[in-house]
Amino acid sequence: MSINWGSVQTNVVSTIVCSIVVGAFAIVWKGATTVDEKVNKAVVVLKDQGSYIEKALEALQKELVATRESEAAIIQRIDELGDRLDNIGREVDQGKPEPDFPPPPEPPSKLVPREIPEANFIQQSLPNMPMMKD
Repeated sequence: MSINWGSVQTNVVSTIVCSIVVGAFAIVWKGATTVDEKVNKAVVVLKDQGSYIEKALEALQKELVATRESEAAIIQRIDELGDRLDNIGREVDQGKPEPDFPPPPEPPSKLVPREIPEANFIQQSLPNMPMMKD
């Protein structure tokens, strides 16, 4: 019985080439599926971050509204004081004796400056924002 070494070499080379091609396909397949998984995770994280951004926007809008309401109250009180001073000035200019002023009314509320929030007050009001992990 004689061994055909040419045929053996051909079969060995074919087997090696075939295993290399199958290994390469396996590596490409694994890479493609892990990329898909990473993209899907990134989409989920971006959606979560979008909702956190919307919550931050709502918080900023509430803060802006509160600031403007305070400013409006301050401006209204300043205008009232200015009108009272104008009336007193006109009466003094006309030579009338100083009027007997009734006791001042109790102020409805005392203006108290609002606390200045820390630099990261928005982040403190939100839970931790999810970040992408490799």
